[in-house]
Formats: sequence, C-alpha cells, structure tokens
Amino acid sequence: VELVARLLAFGWNYFKSAMNCLDACIVVVSCVDSWVFEPQSQENGSARHISLLRIVRLMRLMKVLRIVRVMKAFKPLRVLVTAVANSIGALLWSMTLLFVLQVIGAVILAQ
Repeated sequence: VELVARLLAFGWNYFKSAMNCLDACIVVVSCVDSWVFEPQSQENGSARHISLLRIVRLMRLMKVLRIVRVMKAFKPLRVLVTAVANSIGALLWSMTLLFVLQVIGAVILAQ
C-alpha cells in the first residue's frame, strides 16, 4: 500500500533515490514471497525455506531504523546509545580490573 501511494504521489521520480529503489525491491520481493511461494509450499506439503527472501524481508526493518534516525524526538536516545557504545571499552577494562582484584582477595583470604 505504501509503495503504491508513493508511486502515485511521486511518479517515476521515486526511483531516482537509491534508498527508494531498495525499499521498492524489498516490498516486491516480500510480496512475491508471501503471495507466490507460501501457497506453493503449502500445496506441495513441503516447507521450502527460501532463506534469501526471508533475509530480504528482515531488511524492511532498515526502513524503520532509518525513520528513527531521522526523527528529532529520538535525539536523547541516540546520544545515550552512542555514549554506551563508546564506553564499552572502558567497561571491559573495569570488569577485568575488578576480576583481578577479586582473585587477589580470594588468594589472600584462602591462606
């Protein structure tokens, strides 16, 4: 529905952007997967796993993540995630130091 609405609104200019072409391909492949391959696998009684099409369907999530990235309301969340990602190295070293101190304390208390 979204693809048809965008094509009606923008016409063939919609395909000038690479991301729009990717979105259109994802939608078309998902529709083919849902409407063509699913009924065929149910009729034959075989559950064919078309993993490539399943992965392409998961790429639809990129569209949602792209919207979240653009929205200004998520700027504090983006700052928080960036801060956590940048502090992973320091957190790893802190955990290593605490582990060493715990082993030293265990050795001292064991004697």
